[in-house]
Amino acid sequence: MMDSLTSTLIALSGQENVVVVRKPFVKFTGSLEGGLLLGQMLYWTPRARVRGNFVAKSDKEFCDEIGCKRARLRSARKALEAMGILETELHRFNGAPTTHYRLNLDELNRQWIEWLHTIDYAESHNPSSESAQCLTETTSESTVKDSEPDGSVTPSKPTLFTALAEVCQIDIDKNMITVKQRGQLNAESKRLRKAGIDPDGVQDFGVWWYAHDWRGMKYQPPDPSQIRSMWKQYKNWKPGGNGVLPRGRQTQAEALNTIEEWGRREG
Repeated sequence: MMDSLTSTLIALSGQENVVVVRKPFVKFTGSLEGGLLLGQMLYWTPRARVRGNFVAKSDKEFCDEIGCKRARLRSARKALEAMGILETELHRFNGAPTTHYRLNLDELNRQWIEWLHTIDYAESHNPSSESAQCLTETTSESTVKDSEPDGSVTPSKPTLFTALAEVCQIDIDKNMITVKQRGQLNAESKRLRKAGIDPDGVQDFGVWWYAHDWRGMKYQPPDPSQIRSMWKQYKNWKPGGNGVLPRGRQTQAEALNTIEEWGRREG
């Protein structure tokens, strides 16, 4: 059974004989074709009749639906697969090998909510904006922040996506982040989550990196994949031990000062 967010996204999607280009879908996927493919998949998902909730369509059928060339369709398909929101398998259908498509709805919902953190504030609060209208409808419950007894609002907790972006110094403003960067952050967030690493752990890694790794001490940010690959080294590090730095380097308290100094230089 689909949740309310998925149902609302489906309501915004295309129709069988009408191609609907939703601006938020285009921005979310990073391309026009990606937005079109996502919209059509949201339209067909509740109508899927193939075992496993797959949608069986040839390249020609999808190209005819969204009005693009085969190379563009395949590029969009690969992009959505890289994001982790689309799964494809090749099986026989009506006597011929046919690509079977299926949306990973849980991952789509998670990334859609995280994507809200990257959109421009003014656009998301402009009542006349199409993005504002659909985002308000689809995420009004998911993005409500906690209120204190005195009426003040506490900031929402960081997600793995935002914590990774902060440590790796990736600007997640919609006009700054690239499709490749967003894909890297989404992929690494998923891997870290499977490994049981939470946002607080990523931020703690950032403190360690900028205080005890020679690259971090030169204010060079880590690549998103380095956090996972160096996690064991970070957890096993001991002051004065066999960690990245030799004896006599910064303590954890000094590490915080390093981060603050870095922030002042960048600001």
